[in-house]
Amino acid sequence: MKPNRDRYHEERDLGQLLDMPESRELLSDPIHLALTALLTSRFGHNLRNDLAHGLIEPHHCYSTVSLFLWALIVMICVHPMQEAEQAE
Repeated sequence: MKPNRDRYHEERDLGQLLDMPESRELLSDPIHLALTALLTSRFGHNLRNDLAHGLIEPHHCYSTVSLFLWALIVMICVHPMQEAEQAE
C-alpha cells in the first residue's frame, strides 16, 4: 500500500505492481512480459480481469493460456528453491 496525498493508504493493483521497477528487477524480462500479457494487458489475454468480472467460461480454465500461466507461476515459485539448492 502507498499513502496518497490525503495520507490514506491505497492498494496497488496488479498492473501497477508489474509496472514498478522492482518487479522488473525481480523478474526476468520474458517472465515479466508473459505475466503482463497474460494478466493485465488489454491487448493480451487479460485473464485476471476476465476472471475477476466473471467473464471467463469454465472450459477456459483448461485452455492452453491458463495452463501456461499455471506453469509460469509454478516456475516462479520453484526456481528460487532450485537456485538455493544448487548453491549449497
